[in-house]
Amino acid sequence: MTVTGFDDPADLSYDLEEDGQLVRRQLDAKIWTRGGWATAIYRFDELDGATGAWKPARAALVRFRKVHGGWKRHAAINLSGAVAHELGPTLVGWFGEDAGDDERE
Repeated sequence: MTVTGFDDPADLSYDLEEDGQLVRRQLDAKIWTRGGWATAIYRFDELDGATGAWKPARAALVRFRKVHGGWKRHAAINLSGAVAHELGPTLVGWFGEDAGDDERE
């Protein structure tokens, strides 16, 4: 899937519609870019088709590549809320509180 017409990957959305109905909605996002690549983490929830209620929020890590003027999804992984909750302390344990001092993104 290539998404064209977006120069800035921050303009990409993780929302998904099926037959005109929103079935996945983006709640938040953080995007890092470097060259022709972008890495995004989206917080989202999905509509339960059986009940019509929104399921608990999850996170998705998505890697995009700039191809022919558009952004193409290269890889993605979804994380449950429990796994996403464990990710932060794990990264802080690996890199410490001062890991943001690295100027590269």
